[in-house]
Amino acid sequence: MARSNYYTDEAIVLRQKDWGPADKIVTLYTKGRGLVRAAAYGSRRLRSPLAGIQPFGEIRVTLTEAGAGSQLDTIRQYTSLNRNPAITEDIQRLAYGSLIAEVAARLSPEQVPDEAVYSSLAGALLSLARRNPQLVAISAVIKLLRLTGWGEILPEKTEETEGREESLPPEAGELFGILAGLDWSNPPSFTAKRSQIAACENYVMEILAKRTGCRPRSLTFIRQLR
Repeated sequence: MARSNYYTDEAIVLRQKDWGPADKIVTLYTKGRGLVRAAAYGSRRLRSPLAGIQPFGEIRVTLTEAGAGSQLDTIRQYTSLNRNPAITEDIQRLAYGSLIAEVAARLSPEQVPDEAVYSSLAGALLSLARRNPQLVAISAVIKLLRLTGWGEILPEKTEETEGREESLPPEAGELFGILAGLDWSNPPSFTAKRSQIAACENYVMEILAKRTGCRPRSLTFIRQLR
């Protein structure tokens, strides 16, 4: 029997990009196949059954595998599992959601499933809709670096990192430890000064850039909002 080229999976919508007059390219992180890039034909038309796909939502989606000469799978149908509307309705949450999604898309290899990454992304986006978006984004990037194989971030220099990575200011060390070990399902209550949060963000983004070459475009927009 011939192998079907259709598959159905749960997915987190990371990004969308207009493609042609009526279509979009959608970047998904799926539970069973990892990072997937897919065409959503006709999705820019208001009456299209694919028009409701939104960034940062969790969906159940049916796709067709890419054929010969194509690098894109094709979205056939979907149902929404969690829209996370609070993210798209708030400019700061939207900006930090874009940062998380951009880093996830850059660091994750295509078509390599990792349920730990999927679970972490889903938890981060749920938290982003309810909690301080800057803190959630910092924590999410720390976790993504670890889960995608780019290593732990240590708040203090070691022989291995000496001369290659920045040091975190001592006053931000406790906050960094909380964010690095944050449990999305049961986050602790804590307070932090703006200077501590800024120090953690700058530190993590510098490590991200030095290790991976990823300098998120969304970070520029975030800083313009301040």
